[in-house]
Amino acid sequence: MTENNRIAKKKISVVGYVFQALPIEKALPKLLEKILDQNHKVILKFETSEELEHFNTCLWTYHPKSFLPHGKDTAENPADHPILLTTSSSFLISAPNQAIIAISFSLEEILSLASTSSPFEKLIWISSYSFTDKDKSYLEIASKTIPISLYLQKSDSTWLKKDLSS
Repeated sequence: MTENNRIAKKKISVVGYVFQALPIEKALPKLLEKILDQNHKVILKFETSEELEHFNTCLWTYHPKSFLPHGKDTAENPADHPILLTTSSSFLISAPNQAIIAISFSLEEILSLASTSSPFEKLIWISSYSFTDKDKSYLEIASKTIPISLYLQKSDSTWLKKDLSS
């Protein structure tokens, strides 16, 4: 079996988190901690370099007694970073750090990855405070062919799981 066939046959999990109570700057590091606790690597894709720099700072400073090992795609050896921050879509194809999880703020990008031969086992879409009609439409269409779980954070910080799979 070729590498492309192996990847194509791999079942991909798609999960969406819509943060409404906890700011994304606090929620994202907690999510990344859980990923690292499971000994997984992750690529975190941003739309702009400003977003990347903002979250790079957040990951350095979110808790005074802990550290999340991460690096930017401009680092000398991006493959060495268990959390790799990037603005480049090419890193979602190559996964130079051997990540099995990709996180993006772009639902379109996550759904596009889910429908291709990607190197990831889990794709995570994160959104803060907004869940647009456009997002609902994309999810409704995609959930007909891709298993998707959606978690909506309630005002009391608990989660409501919506299974969108058909």
